[in-house]
This record gives sequence, C-alpha cells and structure tokens, in this order.
Amino acid sequence: RTDPDGYTILLADTGFSTGISLYSKVGYHPIKDFAPVSLVAMTPIVCAVHPTVPAKNMKELIALAKRKPGALTGGSGGTGGSVHLALELFQLQTGTKITHVPYKGSGPASIDLASGQIDLMFSTAPPMIPLLSAKRIRVLAVASAERSSLFPDLPNMKEAGVQGFVAANWYGILAPTGTPKAVIDRLHRELVKVTENADVKRRFSGAGLEPRSSTTAEDFGKFVSDDVARWARAIKHANIKL
Repeated sequence: RTDPDGYTILLADTGFSTGISLYSKVGYHPIKDFAPVSLVAMTPIVCAVHPTVPAKNMKELIALAKRKPGALTGGSGGTGGSVHLALELFQLQTGTKITHVPYKGSGPASIDLASGQIDLMFSTAPPMIPLLSAKRIRVLAVASAERSSLFPDLPNMKEAGVQGFVAANWYGILAPTGTPKAVIDRLHRELVKVTENADVKRRFSGAGLEPRSSTTAEDFGKFVSDDVARWARAIKHANIKL
C-alpha cells in the first residue's frame, strides 16, 4: 500500500520469513530489501491432541513420541505452512519423530483431529477454540514465549517443559529499504497507538488475534531476523522444498 505522502508499506506475515527457505526463487530478501517498522498482531499456535491420546501434558507427549517413533500422526493445513513448520520445529527441538499428514486447509485437518483420524496438530487458535469448548480435543500448551490472552489458563511451552520452542503467526509492517528514518519512526509511533486502542483490541480478539507492537523498529528487525533463522533450521532439517 502507498500512503498519501508516496511511501510504500507492506503488511507481512509469517510467510514473509519462511519463503526464502522454502522456495528457490522468491524475488526478495526479507532482511536486505525491507526496513522494519513494527509488529501489529500475533495469532498464537497451540498444540492440540485428540482425547484418546494418552498424554495430558507436553512432557508426556514427548515421552510417548520417543517411545513410538513415527507412530503418532500430526496434521497440518498443507506442506510448508506455519502449522506444518511448527510441527517440524517441535520435532527438531525435542528429538521426536511424528508422521506429518498434510491436508488441503486447516479446516479439514481440524475435523479429522476432532474425529480421531489424526493424533495431534499444531494449529492457530481460531479453529481450536470451538473444538476445545466442545471437549472434542485437548490443548496442551501455547507455543509462545508467554501465555496467550486467548487461552489464559494454558501454559506456554517453557512452563510446559519445552525450552526455546516458539511458533506463532505474526503480522507486521515493513517499508522498502531506504525509507527515511523519520518516516519509519512516525509509522512506528502511530502503530503503537493503534494497537493500544481498546476498539482495535476488541476487534482483533474476535478474530483470534492479539495486538502486539514492537518497542522500537529495530526490535522488530531483530524479531524478523530471528524468525527467518528459526524457520530456516526447521525447513532444512525436514528437507522441505516447494
């Protein structure tokens, strides 16, 4: 989008970080070609299992997966999506082996999780909320560095005993490299105000989003850089190419 002053801005999401590792040619570099402005929102990713899976927490799930390598099945909305990559990152960091079952969308995967056709799924929050309320699934933890306002009673991964595991869908604003710092700083200030607005928080929450601004534009730059590196490790480990 181009603002009235002629400056172009981009609303990016997690795919912005993963594309450079998933595809041989993406036409851009997420760090070199863009100037970070700020995070806007995040959608937490949760680890959910069917109630028949004999694991009541993440430690028990890891132990079960290690006892039976490849026996557990983990669904996703498609190869290379954030949910699939969260599953691969989890296996990499815990030394487990779970059989990936890709679907054409998160909806069909969620339905099969609720019916017991697959054992578990790392999923964004919105599809899981009604299934959790209906007790069709059991959610073990939120894959974030802190607890989620959407699931305040669930532990984050660190609390659940999985150190250093962070996976979430994020949304943020970037501008082309070379955009004047004064413009970046003003955009950052305005975005912080927006994400603190009560009406915005209410609307975001209704869509399964948590408003989240970066302390500084530089902080968001480090966030993107860390995100690129995190997913690159998981993609290389799982040998995923699209």
